[in-house]
Amino acid sequence: MVRIEFLIVGLVLVAVGVGLCILGYNELQPTTGDKAVGFLEELTGEPAPSELKSPKGRAYAFLACGALAFVGGLGLILCSRSRTNPIREEQG
Repeated sequence: MVRIEFLIVGLVLVAVGVGLCILGYNELQPTTGDKAVGFLEELTGEPAPSELKSPKGRAYAFLACGALAFVGGLGLILCSRSRTNPIREEQG
């Protein structure tokens, strides 16, 4: 027998996890400003100040939370299957 509430919550967590991972991946992609700073670093040979570069902490947080939600959702989906048979014949 399948516990439907675990299955539904698991599927929702998997979907949220995938969405957060996609959002985190998009945040990690370089912006136009990052590309310009990278070009100037290559042109001058000197590293640019850190305040000119985009912070990546938020993107890594999205990726980590997405991975945790995905794994948790998979765990709930796997646990949604009951290990015991609810209809047991009593032997007497």
